Formats: sequence, structure tokens, C-alpha cells
Amino acid sequence: MVLDANNDADVTRNLEAKVYYKSASEAEYSQDNLCADLSFTITNSSPNDTVSIPVGIAPNDFDHGEYDFRVELYEKGTNTLVVISDEENTPALSNVKLETEDEDTFHFTIDKVWWTDFVDLDKDSYTSRRKLHFDVNVDRNRTFPVYAKVFEKLPDSTEYDLYDSTAYFNVTGTNTDDAYSVIVGTTKAELDSASYDFLISVFQTVNDTGEIIRYTVSSATLDTLKLQKFETAHQDSTGIKP
Repeated sequence: MVLDANNDADVTRNLEAKVYYKSASEAEYSQDNLCADLSFTITNSSPNDTVSIPVGIAPNDFDHGEYDFRVELYEKGTNTLVVISDEENTPALSNVKLETEDEDTFHFTIDKVWWTDFVDLDKDSYTSRRKLHFDVNVDRNRTFPVYAKVFEKLPDSTEYDLYDSTAYFNVTGTNTDDAYSVIVGTTKAELDSASYDFLISVFQTVNDTGEIIRYTVSSATLDTLKLQKFETAHQDSTGIKP
């Protein structure tokens, strides 16, 4: 909150500010002053003597809602009230929408992972191709563009290798019809006969160039991604045993 106080004489005055708040649906203001011991000086109508008060930063954070504010200015060191502004005479102090930092953060999850379209010509339980589906959700009823990376590794390996990176796709709230899938076992990215662990990470682009991981699920916590049997198309078509 930025305050620009002025007076109609070419003199400097020392002031103290008190700021109170209330829920927009309530009648009485809280007795908590958001800016204890805030003093400053003003000179005539100079625009260079503004003072700012952090609102929404601990300890002055607010739960999700709309709030009204009242600003009282006093002569420093006295109880002489110079001016008062509130939601009735200052629109900027009325119905201010605020929420906590945690409420302002979007939380993504991958709530379901499953496989379909198994190709196993020699019926040895090792597939040469199938689809990996995953449903990404977010705890707001809004649509977000995201992309995913799928990684694989052999069970005795400690490092995952990138298998595929998807195009952007949209996720909306907890909708179940926005699930995405990738094909595992494509001609250009076959997996040699073995059991594999998989990992899926969901990303968002930030500041146009950077990327941030929003959620990751792996074989460490999900059996659907653990010890999945694959082989090449040639191994599957010729019946070569793993």
C-alpha cells in the first residue's frame, strides 16, 4: 500500500500512520495496526514523499477474501488526527482482494497412470509397443499449458535416461478427459529386451524461456511404472526369448 499525503502549506510536517483492516462483509475494523511505529515527513504536495506499507507479507498476510482498509494520519508524537481515509471515501481501500502465499500457489499432481494398446506378438509378456497414459490435475479450476518428460532406466541403474518429451497440452482442474499419452516402443526409440522403471515429470515454462518441474511420479512410489517388460519389434516378431 503506497500513501501519498499532502498539505496545503509550503511546510514540512512529521506524521505517523496507522492502518486498520476488516473483512468487506463486516462492519467493525480490527484493532491491529498494520504499520506500528511508521513515521514520515511530507512537504506541501511533493510527489517524492510517499511511504509504502507491505500488505500480504508475513506477518501482515491475509486469508483468501475481500478486505476494506482505513488509513489514519496523526501529527507525530501526538494523538492529533490529521486525516482519515477508508472504504467510504477512497475506492482503492474498498474490497481489496487478498489471499495467502500458499493459496496463491498452484499445485499440480499426476493422479492416475495406466497402460493400454499392448503389442506382444510372441505372447511372452514382453511388449514391443504400448501407450503410457497419465492424468495431470491442478487444484484450481483453470486451464494451464504444460508438457511432460518420460524417463526410463534399468532396475540396477541409479540414473534415469530421457525417453520422450511431449508437446504442450492443456490441463484443467481435476478433469479426467485431459489425460495425455505417449507411445513407448516406437520404431526410433525401441527398448531392448529387459524390465524397465519409468519416471514422469510435468513442466511449465516460466518467463518465456525457463522451465520448472511441477510434479514427478516414478517407479519408486507407483508399481504401474515399475519393472515394465519391453523388447524390440524384431525380438517380439521372431519369438526371441529375453
